[in-house]
Amino acid sequence: MNALRDTFSTLKDTMNALRNTFSTLKDRMNTLRDTFSTQKDIMNTLRDTFSTQKDIMNTLRDTFSTQKVIMNALGNTFSIPKDTMNALGNTFSTPKDTMNALGGTFSKQNAAMSAPKVIFIGRTQNGVIPSTFTSFSVNSARRFLPMVEMTQMKFILLPASLLFAVFIFTGCEKQPIADFTSSSYYYHAGETIHLKNTSLDAESYKWTAPDGNTYTTQDLDYNSDVNDTSSTLKFTLEVFSKKGKKSNSVTKSVQLKQAILPTDFYSVGGTVYKPNDKSLNKNSFYWWIEASISTSNSVFIEFNGTNPPAAGTYSVTDYSPSPGQAEIQIKDATGYHYSNTGTLTVTVPSAGIVRAVFTNLPDYYNSSILLSGDITVR
Repeated sequence: MNALRDTFSTLKDTMNALRNTFSTLKDRMNTLRDTFSTQKDIMNTLRDTFSTQKDIMNTLRDTFSTQKVIMNALGNTFSIPKDTMNALGNTFSTPKDTMNALGGTFSKQNAAMSAPKVIFIGRTQNGVIPSTFTSFSVNSARRFLPMVEMTQMKFILLPASLLFAVFIFTGCEKQPIADFTSSSYYYHAGETIHLKNTSLDAESYKWTAPDGNTYTTQDLDYNSDVNDTSSTLKFTLEVFSKKGKKSNSVTKSVQLKQAILPTDFYSVGGTVYKPNDKSLNKNSFYWWIEASISTSNSVFIEFNGTNPPAAGTYSVTDYSPSPGQAEIQIKDATGYHYSNTGTLTVTVPSAGIVRAVFTNLPDYYNSSILLSGDITVR
C-alpha cells in the first residue's frame, strides 16, 4: 500500500510538473503571439510610412515638372524680345548698307546712322514709301520729309526702343481671379445674404444678383425676398484688372429655405387658439386683420383708415379706434373679450406682410382674464 501511495504521489508530482510545463509553454506562446502582433503593427506602420514617402516623392516630382515647364515658358518668353531685337538690328543695318552703296549721295546722313533708330509708318504722295527708307535715323528722316508733300503724307515716327517698352508694359497687367464666400451655408427667405469678395489682383467689381440687379461694391449684402420660394439663389461676380483689359468671373449658388414667420396664436386667459383662416380686410373707414378657427371663435384687430398700418406701436381702445389706435376683439365659447388698455406692436417684414403682436392685455369686462396674440398675415 505504501508503495502504491508513493507511486501515486510520484505520478501526482509528475502531473503537476507537466501542468507547470504546459502553463509555461502557454505563457511563451502568448508572448510570441504578442511579439508577432507587435511586429505586424510595426510592419504596417513601415508600409504606411513608405506609402507616404512615395506620395511625397510623387508630389516633388510633379512640382519639379511644373517648375521645368515654367522655366521653359520663361525661356521662350525671353527669347521673343531677343529675336525681335535681332530682327530690328538686321532691319536697321539694311538702310545703312544701302546708304553706303549709294556712293556718298547721302554721305552726310551716314554720320547720323548712329542716332536713335526710328520706324517710319506712312505713305508718300504716290502712296508708297521706298523700302530703303522704311527704317532710318531721325536726322535722315528730317532730310527726307521735305522731299514729299507733307499735306498728303500720313506718318508715325516711333523709336524702336519705345516699341519694345510698349510690348513689355502692356503685357505686365496681371490676370484677376474672381472668387467670393458666403457668411452662411444657407439663409431663410427675407434674411440678408452676406457675400465676401476674396478675388485676387482685381481693381473693380460687378455683382449680378438673382433678380438681375447689378452692384459695384467690393462685398455684397443682398436682401432676399421673404416671399421667395426658390431653393437656391445664384450670384455672379465679375472682376476687372486695373485698366479693365482683363477680367474673370465666377458664379456660385446659396441655399435658400422658407421664411421663418412667427407662429400664429391668440389666447384668452391662457387658453390658446390656433387660427386656420386669416385675412386682410378694409371698408371705407377701417382696415382690419381677422383670424379665426370658426364663426364662433376668432380674433378681430381694427385700425383707423383704409390703408394697412405702418410698423409701429398702437394704443389699444375698446371702440372705434382713432389714428394711432387699434381695437382688439376676441370671441370664444365664453363670449366677447375686449381690452381698453395696453399696446399693439405692428411690424412689416416685407411688402404685403403685417405682423400684429399683443401680450397680456386685460379684458375690459374681466380684468383677471388676459388677452394675447401673435398674428401674421400676407
